[in-house]
Amino acid sequence: MGGELYGSNRQHLEQRDSHVNWWDSIKYEMVLPDNIERKQNLIFSALRQITGIQVNSAAEVEQTWLELVGC
Repeated sequence: MGGELYGSNRQHLEQRDSHVNWWDSIKYEMVLPDNIERKQNLIFSALRQITGIQVNSAAEVEQTWLELVGC
């Protein structure tokens, strides 16, 4: 057993057939937080400042990540 849930304090660990990406939970969220565009732009700006990688959408974050990990 390993991965991001290893060492969790939860009493029950979920069984999954494959990995789960953080953006998968965002895609199907029915209630968007207030000012989502501003929050996304702040995240994109921080990503650019920290890594030099420039993205303008969650889809670009996903595509860039997949390219970086060799998918």
